Amino acid sequence: MWLSKIWFAVTAFVAAAAVAFGLVVASVASGEADREQAERLDRAQDGAHLLLKVNIRSWIDEVARLSTDAALTDGAENFGHAAAADAPFIHDSVQARLRALGEKLGAELLIAVDAGGKVVARVGEDEGSYGDGLIGYPLVEAVLRGYRRDDSWGVGGQLYRMAGSPIPSRTRERVVGGLIVGDRVDDAFTKSLEARLGSDIAFFLGGKVVAQSLGSPAIFSLPARIEENRDTLRKQGRTPALELEAGVGRYLAVVAPVVGEAAELDACYALIVERRTAGGFAALLGRIGRDDVAWGSFPWLPVAGGLVLALVIGIAAMVFEVDVPLRRLLDESRDVAKGISGKVNDAALRGRFGSIGRAINETIERLSRAKPGQRDIGAILGSSAGGELTATGRRGATLSNVLPALGSTDRVPTPPIGYPSPLLSQQPSGVVRSLSSPLSSPLSSSLSSSRSSSPVAPMGAELSGAVAAVEDSSLLEEEAAAEEDALEAALLQIYREFIDTKKRCGEADVVAYDRFAEKLRENRRQLMERFGCKDVKFIVYVKEGKAAVKASPVKA
Repeated sequence: MWLSKIWFAVTAFVAAAAVAFGLVVASVASGEADREQAERLDRAQDGAHLLLKVNIRSWIDEVARLSTDAALTDGAENFGHAAAADAPFIHDSVQARLRALGEKLGAELLIAVDAGGKVVARVGEDEGSYGDGLIGYPLVEAVLRGYRRDDSWGVGGQLYRMAGSPIPSRTRERVVGGLIVGDRVDDAFTKSLEARLGSDIAFFLGGKVVAQSLGSPAIFSLPARIEENRDTLRKQGRTPALELEAGVGRYLAVVAPVVGEAAELDACYALIVERRTAGGFAALLGRIGRDDVAWGSFPWLPVAGGLVLALVIGIAAMVFEVDVPLRRLLDESRDVAKGISGKVNDAALRGRFGSIGRAINETIERLSRAKPGQRDIGAILGSSAGGELTATGRRGATLSNVLPALGSTDRVPTPPIGYPSPLLSQQPSGVVRSLSSPLSSPLSSSLSSSRSSSPVAPMGAELSGAVAAVEDSSLLEEEAAAEEDALEAALLQIYREFIDTKKRCGEADVVAYDRFAEKLRENRRQLMERFGCKDVKFIVYVKEGKAAVKASPVKA
């Protein structure tokens, strides 16, 4: 059975290799998808950085245009040397102008300062206070030096994009103050960026989300991940791709710091994309579409042909190594059972079936050696003369054997020998049969005494002794024949009961009578030799739903 074993081993190896290949492909596809999305996030982060610069530059230009407003110029120029009584009037007029400009620009935080850095007026935060100095803020100092700058501030828990421009005098010869304008970063701003970047974006300040375009709970787990990668964020200017999960949603995010004063308050922004990975072998199979398995795009014929070929080879190997030798073994066994052959031809059987055939032959040889040899009537009578085989298969004695010394042609007629055959209908109908075969009888002793005659006896005495010997042997043969016929009839009756019981149990197989009787005779002989009993009882009964025969020795 090596061929089928090797074939199944090769098939199993190929199947395992195919599964392993699928798992490896799924893993590689998942890793490749992650790398592609990480690169996409990197490109999105670079794009966001550039977009924020462009956006704030346009914001600076708008602020520079507003800084030339005459009301702002007069207020900034007069506030520094105005009397205390005039300061509120200047504050109110400048604040009103800032409010109008803010509504036009869409700004939420506006601050006007004089040449000394003092606040002339505010809109959006602490509108009632003025006169305090903002010197020390890099944006304010740069503006008062005549530069247009941008910055980021964290004010009142909100993140602002700031732009500043100097306020020139009417003659444009000197800087009399500065205009600082802030645009709050909110969800609307992130939505506009998301539309241009193609990925979601979120802004953080002090470890809290201040604006986002994603709208997923996963975003609220990102501050903790940012804190874990704080050192990388400061050294490299961005974090690696961070995994986020929220329910069934899975995302990748890259975080970069916000440039400006707000960076001191841990201001940063994150680009976020939904993670699309192979997700393993099962997920890879789940992503197979109808077009992927269409007849024109998938090699169905080679796959089906390979499968059929594998099945044909496997079945052929099993037929060649199992079915063919098994049928041959069954045929050989039937021939032995029918007496056509004396043993199984194990040389013609392959593999373990040959071993089974050799075991059967060894069993047959052991049974043959254990079977006692046949003895003729002369051996039973103690004579050295043999008998002739009669038509019934038994050995009978003749006068030529018994009277070798007479030298006469006269023959003493042999008494007729009968073979009684009891009718089966006269047998008892029970399932127990007693099969006895007495090995000794009074005739044996009388025959023994009759054979010890004197050699010098007259011819008449010899003739009388010979006739008596023939009569005694005839009686013994009649008794043996009667016993054999009774045994045969009893075996036949037990066989019929056994067959009837098998039918009642629903057994379809039929046992040949010759094999059945031979087996019972052999069991009877072995039990009588083993236990020294004079009789054996055979009982037909049902065991585990099948007909069976049980033998019991009878000593009495």
